[in-house]
Amino acid sequence: MTGRIWVAGSVGLILLGVAEFVLPHYVSRFVVRLGADLGLTARLAPPVRATIPETAVETNEFAFEMIGLAALTVQAQAAGVFGVPGQSDFWMAEQGAVVLGPYDVSGLLEAQGYANATEYLGGIKQLITINDSTFALGGFSQGDCYFGALIDLERMAVVEQFPCLPDNAESLDFKGIGGGYAVMGNALFMALGTASDAVPSSKNDLAQDAGSPYGKILRYDIVADAGGVALQNRRIFTSGHRNPQGMVVLGNHLLAVEHGPKGGDEINVIVEGANYGWPLYSAGSGYDDADFPSFAAAGTGFTNPVYSFVPSIGISDISACPREMAEKKGGTADCVIVSALRAQSIFIVMADFAAGKVHSIEQVPLGVRIREVFVADDVMYLVPDAASIMRVKVTAF
Repeated sequence: MTGRIWVAGSVGLILLGVAEFVLPHYVSRFVVRLGADLGLTARLAPPVRATIPETAVETNEFAFEMIGLAALTVQAQAAGVFGVPGQSDFWMAEQGAVVLGPYDVSGLLEAQGYANATEYLGGIKQLITINDSTFALGGFSQGDCYFGALIDLERMAVVEQFPCLPDNAESLDFKGIGGGYAVMGNALFMALGTASDAVPSSKNDLAQDAGSPYGKILRYDIVADAGGVALQNRRIFTSGHRNPQGMVVLGNHLLAVEHGPKGGDEINVIVEGANYGWPLYSAGSGYDDADFPSFAAAGTGFTNPVYSFVPSIGISDISACPREMAEKKGGTADCVIVSALRAQSIFIVMADFAAGKVHSIEQVPLGVRIREVFVADDVMYLVPDAASIMRVKVTAF
C-alpha cells in the first residue's frame, strides 16, 4: 500500500511539474494549489536557507563585504525593515504576517471582516514609513471580493480599501500588488500594481483605466496631526504600470523599478501625468508567450523606460548609492543601486536621469535573492530572502 501511495505521489509531482511549465500560468498555479490540497506536494522540502558570501565580493573598483545581522533573519520574504542597528525600533516584518514588528493587525482584520487572501499570496506585502508613522499595503478579501488596502498601523485603521479586482479566479496574484513608495516633500508616492500574473488579463487592463487606482502610482498629501501623520487627497500621479516594487527620490528625480511579465524589467523616471504603457508595451513577453510591441513610438503619448533588462533579472528595489560609491564612480553622474531576485545580484547603475540616459550597469553577483536595498547613515543594507539582513561594508580600491 505504501508503495502505491509513493508511486501516486511521484506521478502527481511529475504532473505538477508539467503543469508549471507547459500550461498557461494561471492554470498551472491552480493545479499546483490543488496538488498541495491533495497532499501530493507535502513531501517537498521547505525553501533552502540562503548562504551569505563569506568573503568580500569584488568588482573593478570596490569590495563588498557582507556582515549578517543575526538578530534580523528573514524566514521567507520581507515586507519591510526599518530603523538603524543598535536602536530599539530597528525591526522587520514578513510578507503575509499579521504581527509586524510592534504591530498586530489581526484584530483590525477581524473587525473589518478581511481575510488574508493567502491562497493568492495576499496579506501584508509592503510597509511604508513616514517620519515616525508606519503604514502597510496588502491584499485581502471579503467574500468574493478581492482587493488591495492601505492600513494606518499607528491608528489601526484602514486608510483606503481599493475596489474589488475583476475575474478573481483568473490570474489573481497579490505578488503583483506593487508597493514601491517614496516620500518627496509633503507627498507620498505609492505604486499599486495590477495583481495579475498572466497576460492577457482584465486586471492588467486596469493600468490603462483612468477610473481605476490599479496599475498606477498614487500621490497622497501627508498631513501632520496629533496621531502622527495622515494620508489625504489621493490622486493618480502616473499610469500604465504593472508591478513597481521599488522607488527612490534622487535629487529632483523620482525613480521606480518595475517587474516586466517575462523579461522587460524596467527602470523608469516618474513624471506626473505620464503613461508608461502597460499592458500595451513591454520589452518582455507574457507567461503565455504573448508578444508586445517593446517600445512606444514618439508622439504616441506613452513614456518608455529609461532602461529595460532583457532577460529579466527579477528587479526588486532601488536606492541611492552610498556617498563613497557615488563619489568614486560618478563625479556629477547619477548613481543608484538596483537589487534583483532572479539574478541574485545588485547592479550599480550610472546614469543621467535628467537626460533619460543610462551610462553603465555593473552586476555584482551575490548568490542570494535580494528583495530590498536601503541606505541608513550612509551604510548600505541588503534584505535577502531566507537569510539574515546584510550590512554591506564597501571598500574602494
